[in-house]
Amino acid sequence: MNWYRFVKIAQIWNLSNTYSNQFESDLQDLYRLEYMWSMINQRPFNGLEQRRENISNQLRGNLNVVADEVKVILSGVFNNWLRNHAILDPETWAVERVGDEWNDNSESFDSMLGEYMRYSIGSGMISALNDPRNYQAMQNQSIRGLLNFANMNMDKMPYFKQAFEESLDEHKEYLTSTLEDEGLEEFSENHNIEFKTEEQAKAYIENISVGDVDMESLYYFEDAESMSEFISNSEVAEEILIEFYEYCVFPVWFAHWKAEGIEDTRATIEQISTRLEGANAENTQEFMAAVNAALNAAHQTGAMLEYIEVDTDVDNMKGILEDLSNGTLVPVWNDQLRQVGVQV
Repeated sequence: MNWYRFVKIAQIWNLSNTYSNQFESDLQDLYRLEYMWSMINQRPFNGLEQRRENISNQLRGNLNVVADEVKVILSGVFNNWLRNHAILDPETWAVERVGDEWNDNSESFDSMLGEYMRYSIGSGMISALNDPRNYQAMQNQSIRGLLNFANMNMDKMPYFKQAFEESLDEHKEYLTSTLEDEGLEEFSENHNIEFKTEEQAKAYIENISVGDVDMESLYYFEDAESMSEFISNSEVAEEILIEFYEYCVFPVWFAHWKAEGIEDTRATIEQISTRLEGANAENTQEFMAAVNAALNAAHQTGAMLEYIEVDTDVDNMKGILEDLSNGTLVPVWNDQLRQVGVQV
């Protein structure tokens, strides 16, 4: 008897590692091992019962291992989606947005501004952004909208207020220097205030507060670059972006997607996520049903497969699922089962 061949074909429970991508291999192994485990326990077997039980146990053991790995990955994808669509918690939503985009440079600000523009100008004007002239005008309009909100809601945005107050100290130094250079009379004329003494003018400068200053004229926020530079230079730049996302971007984002049914979509994703979290590999039927529900779920603008691909670096989830759903590999699996004695 060729013992080498016997050992080789008997180890159908081995994990395949067919693909360079681990999740792709795990997913195929999950379906393959579940199919083989079901068949060896349902179909007649040519051989000793002890050998059948041994193969079944080996299949069951590796099936549980790979099932846990697939569950962890899919649960992570769904949890990430839910955090990025935290419609009842704008702060969490904002933190996730900055967490995805933050790289300590102007690109983070540009991402925030771009999303604000997209949702604040209305879907009917999106095509107008293709014209560079329109884009610049709309960008400037969006910047003014952000600044106006921040100027009127400083108490909601303590980090922006902190950065503004820090810059206000520099402005006071500038005014003091201007007073010395221009003299009391010219300084009074330029500020439309009749200061009787230099001490009175200095006291005015010292007492200037956030509420006394128009930030747009003070910092000359003429374009996205100047506002981005102001935020990036702050020690709390990341926190400022979170504030803008929470109080400015989220309301327009949610208004848009609420009309598209985001509340119902989130409820569905939550249900699938909860089902997946509670699924136990030992309850094979329920576990596979939960996995199938997750793989076939849809989000607001497409399939959750898009998010799975991003999080796992798999390029063609749709093709993989089609092969598994169509049973493309079943003939190969059946041949392997026959070789160990299963009557298929």
